[in-house]
Amino acid sequence: MITVKAGILPGRVAEWTLDAGDTVNTLVEVAELKLEGYEVKLNGSTITDLNTELADEDRIILTKKIKGN
Repeated sequence: MITVKAGILPGRVAEWTLDAGDTVNTLVEVAELKLEGYEVKLNGSTITDLNTELADEDRIILTKKIKGN
């Protein structure tokens, strides 16, 4: 088992317990996160591959996409 934190900023971040080998996509489904209009950040870095495997103590944060000038 692994423990990860996930949430949408601004907002609340919650802790989730998942199986070892679970992916970002698994967490999105379990946490019922809506990705539309958000960037997915894993430990501070933007990712696009939701099949990325999670590790214990990882942190997934959804942030609003910012449009450039």
